[in-house]
Amino acid sequence: MSKLKIFLADLAHNYVKTGLNESPYMPYAVGLVGSYAKKIFGDDIEIRLFKYPEKLYKALTEEHCDILGCSTYMWNSNISHWACRVVKRKNPNSITILGGPDFVKDHNLKLEYFKKHDYIDIRALFEGELAFSNLIKLILKYGINNKDKIFSEKIDNCVYLDRNKNLLVQGKSERVQFLDEIPSPYITGMLDEFFDGRLGPIIQTTRGCPFTCNFCLESDAH
Repeated sequence: MSKLKIFLADLAHNYVKTGLNESPYMPYAVGLVGSYAKKIFGDDIEIRLFKYPEKLYKALTEEHCDILGCSTYMWNSNISHWACRVVKRKNPNSITILGGPDFVKDHNLKLEYFKKHDYIDIRALFEGELAFSNLIKLILKYGINNKDKIFSEKIDNCVYLDRNKNLLVQGKSERVQFLDEIPSPYITGMLDEFFDGRLGPIIQTTRGCPFTCNFCLESDAH
């Protein structure tokens, strides 16, 4: 079996000449997802990271992509959905997975979301590293073309729509207990290309918060 080719993107609009409109930072979050996956699956997968929409578009139109994963926040949700539509047009057999706080929590709204966005295969819930690696494990086990088996069971930290039965399938949500379990994407070199003078580096020192501020994604009870 050839390597799974994976694109991970934390996109930002860049129609202002001086730089990115929002989130002018390196794609650290998807870098963590990629580093964790490489730690587990090694040479069975090939991962590329993207920040700039035009570079992702060029790669999607010129190269093969098995899995596209994008972050979704309120400032980039639409452009992440756009990227998923692009990859599905180029390779209908690709798998698309979105993760991030810009997602509904109500069961009926989740059902409505997947019906409306039929080009989205999976939403990652909470810990993206675990969700993405759980998905990759099934794809490597059954093969990218065998979606009936990939989507025949619950995938922990993920939710998807069983379109044959019109039912949501949601696995249990686990947490990364220690951030040291995730290799730094800086040390692995995964973020090297983003030291381009336009983007700023960021780090994460902790997850979760004892407070419950509605405006903050870290306040979720999980």
